[in-house]
Amino acid sequence: MTAPFDGPVPSDPQCPAVGHLAESAPQATPGGIARDGLIVLIASLGGHLGNFLFYVVGARALDPAGFAELASLTSLALIVLTPVSGVQAAMARDVAQATVRQDTSTARALIRWLFWRTFLLQTVLFAIFALATPAAFAVLRLSSPGVWLLASLWFALSVSVQALLGPIQGLGRFRTMAWILAGPLGLVRLVFALPLIVVWELPGALLALIGATLIGLGTIIWSLRSHLRPLRGLAKARHPAGGARTLGLPVVGLLAFASVTNIDIVAAKIRLTPELAATYSSA
Repeated sequence: MTAPFDGPVPSDPQCPAVGHLAESAPQATPGGIARDGLIVLIASLGGHLGNFLFYVVGARALDPAGFAELASLTSLALIVLTPVSGVQAAMARDVAQATVRQDTSTARALIRWLFWRTFLLQTVLFAIFALATPAAFAVLRLSSPGVWLLASLWFALSVSVQALLGPIQGLGRFRTMAWILAGPLGLVRLVFALPLIVVWELPGALLALIGATLIGLGTIIWSLRSHLRPLRGLAKARHPAGGARTLGLPVVGLLAFASVTNIDIVAAKIRLTPELAATYSSA
């Protein structure tokens, strides 16, 4: 009985990309996996602490109306971004599987496909949100239209960070992931918020979120730069298995979950007085 043929072995000259990855990819060890997992866990806790302190600073520095606005906008952000975490998880799985198979071409195609699609998605989202400024300003009873535009920019930029964390995880770059979770998605927000909220109040809080998100996005692009070059041809990248079929169910399911668990804070901002909405949001 002969063994099934799974394609050329890494040393086969017909498969140079596989051979290159086999030589360059580090071999994971149980100790290394545990260490990286612990680093990501600690970073995630640090990020949550940073976010908690960010809201503490916001609650202390802003008046009740301003804090209620901040809480409602961050709840809307969760509704927008939670479905994208499904894309992140699916892409982490697909890139990791391609990496384990030493299939550089598939991993590279997945990353390039995701990068271009998230760029388009964030552009479209910002345009839609910007066009909805008059309605959002009226319905959410915001202090100014500029607050909604700043929040819209933060929503759009965060989509790319959330989605592109998937390839970072799939490639096993856990220290980069740990930095993003602890820094741009946590403690960096707090560092930026301390002076900006004092100077510009609610717009300052949103600028802190935008600045931290830009640092996270820059880190991700730098980490994936070898997969993104050359930029020519990004628009032609394709998902090998079909993106809609692979990602559709996680996105729809998480959108429903995020809507159910966060819409109450948005409703409180719409229906309650600023003082009651702020109290409800902080609880």
